[in-house]
Amino acid sequence: GNANVSLTQAATFGAYAIVAKLSDNQSFSASQAITALSILNVMINPLSFLLGNISSAYAAFGCFKRIQEFLLLNERVDSREICAQPGLSTKSEEAGSQRSSIELRTLDRDNEKGARVSIAAGDFAWKEKKVLSNISVSFSQAQSGSLTMIVGPIGSGKSSLLKAILGETSSTGGKVSLSTPSIAFCDQTPWVMNATIRDNIVAESGHFEDKWFDTVVEACDLAQDFSRLPEGIATVVGDKGVKLSGGQKQRLAIARAIYARKPVAIFDDVFSALDKATERIVFARVFSRDGLLRRSGATVILATHSVHLLPSSDHIIALGQDGQVIEQGTFAKLQESGKYVQSLDVTDPHSDSDSETASKKDVEEIDEKSNESVEEEEVEQEMAEQGLVSSDRSTFKYYFGAMRPLSLAVGGAYVVGQAFSSTFRSVWLTWWGDGRGRSSNDVGYWLSIFTVMAVIEAVLISLAIMHFLIILGPAVSKKFHSRILNAVMKAPMSFLSNSETGSLINRHVFLFTTDLSVY
Repeated sequence: GNANVSLTQAATFGAYAIVAKLSDNQSFSASQAITALSILNVMINPLSFLLGNISSAYAAFGCFKRIQEFLLLNERVDSREICAQPGLSTKSEEAGSQRSSIELRTLDRDNEKGARVSIAAGDFAWKEKKVLSNISVSFSQAQSGSLTMIVGPIGSGKSSLLKAILGETSSTGGKVSLSTPSIAFCDQTPWVMNATIRDNIVAESGHFEDKWFDTVVEACDLAQDFSRLPEGIATVVGDKGVKLSGGQKQRLAIARAIYARKPVAIFDDVFSALDKATERIVFARVFSRDGLLRRSGATVILATHSVHLLPSSDHIIALGQDGQVIEQGTFAKLQESGKYVQSLDVTDPHSDSDSETASKKDVEEIDEKSNESVEEEEVEQEMAEQGLVSSDRSTFKYYFGAMRPLSLAVGGAYVVGQAFSSTFRSVWLTWWGDGRGRSSNDVGYWLSIFTVMAVIEAVLISLAIMHFLIILGPAVSKKFHSRILNAVMKAPMSFLSNSETGSLINRHVFLFTTDLSVY
């Protein structure tokens, strides 16, 4: 860019001087030189910027094309129906909730009486693969709440059935009817935000209620866990909840679903990440007949492999490997049917020794994470007190410190020489206009020196760029990447466990992509 500017100025002033000489016009004045130089600078910089951004423009067009492809995709169609049920409110509905942003059709009540959710002859698929067929089930509504458990072998479609109620599974036939679009959902893989514990539980509920929050936390057996964290419920859990154990993240997700107080609550195998003792506590406080959900009048749908919990359910739906309902009904009724549920071992596998061991292990894990967090905070506080904050000066010092002194000196000489040549050309141009020491009409003398200085500037800036791209840049990049890799590989486990997942990798990738764009 700078080389083109200097050569362009030399060619422009040379052409003007030659034309003026041949046409016997007045000599080249200083005012003309300065004016012409200003005009060239105004024109050249935008043109250089425009030409230099052609590649970026092509990349932008590629982004626009991908956005266009996304916008032209078929819109998601929610085939579920809301069936009006006047006079059938519950405590959960009275608590109020935010409605879904997807508008559903509201119809007169024509599904099974007393059902919050019903599916009639439903067929569901993921893209082109059919996973459920001829599903006809209903989930009852009662003032005292209800608990429906969905069981079946792995791959039978339990999760797909829950997603069908949520409208996430494509419906290829049948009808799904809801009495309300307000549904709380807790997946088997807990979703945790990079935020405080309080924000993760309150989430989209919109308001914080002290008493209700404490009740939910206690029901999910999280009170002791949170009390051991350095900042309690104000603790930031990190990306994907890195500061919490698997069981704590699962209970956090359960607590969020309970706190929302929706009339329908769906849970997908939420006990898989819990130890036996915690599972028993959470089920008793949340899902049992005296649990929070049942007391609030919620319709609870639970897909689970914990078959020993089946006797506590109001209704059971058993799915087969073919994605169809094998049987459904109360536990007592299905025990007499001689089919799938009767073949299951529903005895409680819990033992006091297992409970004690699990609880002790859980407490030790919490203490370990708490101590790591405290150590990290102490280090951060000490750094803040000592004023160890990165600045532009320290950043440049660190960057130039990675260069070899001789290479840095050579590159600096190129840059200084280019700057001197660029400045001297402007001075020489004013001398030419003033005729200092020689007549301005001596075009050959003035133009030759001006052109030589322009060529020298172009050569020096080219050498400086080549020196940086071929020698300095790769050497510094190699040292930076090596230092980052060594620092990560030698970092203590406490640092890695408390760092956000992917943050170090993202920084490494950022440096790598920056190097690629530069070189």
